[in-house]
Amino acid sequence: MKYLSFDFDQFNEKGLKKVIDEFQNQNLSVTSVEADNKPKRQSGVQTKKATLHFSDGQKLILQATAQGSIFQVRLNTRVIPVKYVDDLKRAITEIAGKVKSNSKQFQNTLQKRAVRGRNRTDANSKAKTSLKAQIALANADKEDLLSTVMQSRQDKVTLNDALSEKQNRKDKVTLQLDQASNETLELLAEIEKLKDAE
Repeated sequence: MKYLSFDFDQFNEKGLKKVIDEFQNQNLSVTSVEADNKPKRQSGVQTKKATLHFSDGQKLILQATAQGSIFQVRLNTRVIPVKYVDDLKRAITEIAGKVKSNSKQFQNTLQKRAVRGRNRTDANSKAKTSLKAQIALANADKEDLLSTVMQSRQDKVTLNDALSEKQNRKDKVTLQLDQASNETLELLAEIEKLKDAE
């Protein structure tokens, strides 16, 4: 499989220009990019990180390996799976869809935080609001985790189905090759018989 390749030497705003342009094509405005272009080891793999900030306040953390392939993609605080790791346009379309679908929930969370900030009048109310906020955020994180688990399970099923289909194709091709090989051997034997008959 061919993998989507980033410019690992310039894993910064300049090197990610194609990625930023693709997000623009998906009507997502990247307002800034944070990237120190310094390699770090994670899980024994050399990686680099870049954080893309969108106009709606969301941030996307792209992490690539030294080979230029995707190591991890994180939207705000949540790791998101990417199916199309071998095609830049399809990968960005997939990621952009998740950024857009999460925008409303993200804005609602920001509004709730802003309202909580305005409603705090004394120490007691602060403590109560803070506790409620923590519970609400914990529940939101739980929902995000459940959603990620469900998505991961669906992705696994999809990949298993694709693998099974490829294995079936491979078995068919192998069978055809075996048949062709047997037919070739039979023809060679016939030719030898005809030669001997002469």
